[in-house]
Amino acid sequence: MPLQKFMFPTLFALIVALLATGCGQGEKSGQTAETEKPAQEPGVERSFETTLSAVVDAVDYQARTVTLKDETGSSQTFTVKNPAVPLENLKTGDNVTMTIYQKEVSYVTAPGEVIPDDASLKAVGQEGESIRIVNAQQMINTVEAVDAASRMLTVVGSDGVPLTLRVQDDVKNLDQLKAGDKVVTEITQVIIVSVKK
Repeated sequence: MPLQKFMFPTLFALIVALLATGCGQGEKSGQTAETEKPAQEPGVERSFETTLSAVVDAVDYQARTVTLKDETGSSQTFTVKNPAVPLENLKTGDNVTMTIYQKEVSYVTAPGEVIPDDASLKAVGQEGESIRIVNAQQMINTVEAVDAASRMLTVVGSDGVPLTLRVQDDVKNLDQLKAGDKVVTEITQVIIVSVKK
């Protein structure tokens, strides 16, 4: 199972994942929860947990980056910004286990409603492991048009480019969406890296 499957996707994949099908649905391992947000507006919350084996391919202690390569040869470089994280515990060639927790929330706000910034996103996952990497991403798209009957939605992101997609049936109350509404997508990902003994 390639490492990239669990990294942040592109703009298109993010919107499709959270408004349409959910990230990696059908390929998840571990516990999975999917619940509709209890509100009149459409909203979806999903989470998953998975474990991968990897090898430390490179560590830059000064830049505070670590590159991990999984068993398929797929690699990913992480920046560890928190100075309290003991990056020196890792060295090139270490065999590690990565436990990945990811929580995805998509909800709708009315025009002018206050939206929390990225800093307020709460991490999920365990405490007390050797290396804990937290990633958080938030995207805000504006609804340009909605066709509830055919379940087609057009949104515009910060780049001003409209994107039209079909919304899956598990997203309820699509008819409550209107032009000008904000679709907020939040992804919080925690990666626990433990050196194999």
